[in-house]
Amino acid sequence: MTVAPRYAAYEDVHDTGHLVPLALPQDLSKDHPPHGRLFFCREAGVDRVFIDHSLFQPSAEDDRSTALIYPSGYAPWVPAENLEICYSVLCQAALGAPLILWPWSDQGRVERPLGVESGKVGHGSGGRGGWQGGRRPRGFETGDGVGPDEGPRGSIEKGGESSAVVFVCNDWPCGLLPLWLELYKGMIGQDGKGDITQARAVAIAGVAGGRSAMVPSSIVNELEVEGGCAPCVAVHEEAKESSTAPDHSDGEMGAEADPHLPAAYFESLRRSNAIHQIELAKFQAKVGARLADSRLAFAIHNVAYQGKFHPETFPRLCLPNEATPRLLWWPGSTGIASDLSTESAAGVIAGDTGSVPWQLNWLKAGLTCSDVVVTVSPGYATELMRDKAKGCGMGDVLRQLGIKGIMNGIDVEVWNPRQDQFLGESLQFGLEDVEEGKRRVKAALQERIGLDINPDIPLFGFVGRMDHQKGADVILAAASALFCHPTQAQAMPSSSPAKTSERQLVVLGRGEAMLETGIQGLQVSFPGKAAGVAEFDEELAHLIIAGSDFLLIPSRFEPCGLVALCTVRYGTIPIASPVGGLKDLLGDGRLGYLLPEAPWDVALRQAVTGLVNTMEKAMLDWHTQKFYAMRKACMQVRGWALDSWETAVRSFAGLDLQIHSCAAAVITSFCTEHW
Repeated sequence: MTVAPRYAAYEDVHDTGHLVPLALPQDLSKDHPPHGRLFFCREAGVDRVFIDHSLFQPSAEDDRSTALIYPSGYAPWVPAENLEICYSVLCQAALGAPLILWPWSDQGRVERPLGVESGKVGHGSGGRGGWQGGRRPRGFETGDGVGPDEGPRGSIEKGGESSAVVFVCNDWPCGLLPLWLELYKGMIGQDGKGDITQARAVAIAGVAGGRSAMVPSSIVNELEVEGGCAPCVAVHEEAKESSTAPDHSDGEMGAEADPHLPAAYFESLRRSNAIHQIELAKFQAKVGARLADSRLAFAIHNVAYQGKFHPETFPRLCLPNEATPRLLWWPGSTGIASDLSTESAAGVIAGDTGSVPWQLNWLKAGLTCSDVVVTVSPGYATELMRDKAKGCGMGDVLRQLGIKGIMNGIDVEVWNPRQDQFLGESLQFGLEDVEEGKRRVKAALQERIGLDINPDIPLFGFVGRMDHQKGADVILAAASALFCHPTQAQAMPSSSPAKTSERQLVVLGRGEAMLETGIQGLQVSFPGKAAGVAEFDEELAHLIIAGSDFLLIPSRFEPCGLVALCTVRYGTIPIASPVGGLKDLLGDGRLGYLLPEAPWDVALRQAVTGLVNTMEKAMLDWHTQKFYAMRKACMQVRGWALDSWETAVRSFAGLDLQIHSCAAAVITSFCTEHW
């Protein structure tokens, strides 16, 4: 299973009708529903779950299409003050997804992950449901799972034996999921089925719902806690429609807050709040009980992004004070714990920070609450442990916890030159016709972007973000040296069909405005020789990767380097920095060229010199036996398919998490179509 926000109306994704109760801050509870809705599709044997909530949706004036491209992975239309709430919703709802959509045994383990046909999940799609609104999560109360007529089931394990759930949390937006789960597990009663009495107490205290006002005990006593509550969604809607809703951001819930509104309105609000908090507390207790044997793996894709927020934002997360030591961090910290008691941490949240620049650090919370920490390549794992600068302040934490590197992967069906839909049948090619095929694609690329049409000119490409990390500034600075001052004029072998000074460059990417302006000026400065496109164009990206002879990846640091994995599939040879996953892929020299070793913060002049010299070296090898052997070796790289991922998950699940079989739920904030 994968779980991601539903940023847009994706094709073939169906509404399951199931809802997950959420803890939202009071200032958002008036305009946003207290639940997340689960959408579903099944793709390539994987249950794809999308969390639908109004916080993920852009307003009418926002460009929804930006959700479908590769920016930073974050929803650009979410106001900065609500960003942490947006991902808190994802973390809370993701914990409920496997419980609601997968069948469970009496022993509290997943029997077999669920498959879907005809867009139906369990009892059918559409309608109001979930934990609230009339439909309970399947098997949640009885532990019986799904009946034989309620939907087909698949299995992550042959034979369908029961499995524990392993949550794989990706990067800081998922940092609260391990913390929420740790807190939920603390709500387990002695019978192992969830302590309803404690859930009731939590609801009365108002902790679970994150409300500043206490729930009146008179209302709580009216509710049938053991038998379940009335649908709180309906009550919530009734409260909203009973009158023009006032602003209760100050926490006032009584009629005295606005004497012009009827008392019935505030009674409705009180009742809605009470019902939701008790439903939420019961749900959290059940999550903790059912997921008692679950395990957590936290995956770091880029440690530079850590999810840092001011301590004053803590109350909006709706977490109890016991969570603060896990979240608090300051740049000088050298260990896992912040060495603060709950009382001292509460003082920091209240503003008593002294001279220490305390922060809420989601990444640190996620790491310290997880069972295993992994990252996207063995090389990057080593760098994080050994290189203080690349550790970005998390080095000491990671050294204490330990970290494993598992090479990231690509969709080998999408990135396949023989069936690439963006190339079309006329431009598709394979290993058996790679030379002729790449000439056709190169000519089509040159024509599209305005370069001189000549397949016998070596073409260098770049596809990536326009920022300092990706080395976009190095590319721009190198252009002058490439086209104005070629350095190896007499060294080109006579067997090459290209003239000595001929070479071309194409750059594609979005990012920093200054760098975008620079690449847009390439065609003006070097007409017919260089071109830059400052936009995201997936079709053009495939065309550049397929049509270029070499792809430039001069990153200052690179956790994995997915673009290199895509590139070699098309027989395009990478020229890359010796960092992270790039060094893992290209270290033996069979698949590409590595730039000279240098500190990651090396001066621009030195970086440009290293890039230009390596490009000149590659041009010397162009159309030689070494070049053809390298291209063939690139195209024979199999890539990293789903079975490899499952093997990796089971490997660290069995060895480190001490479980024999697992059903994995992968949580991510990034979503492009169904990626």
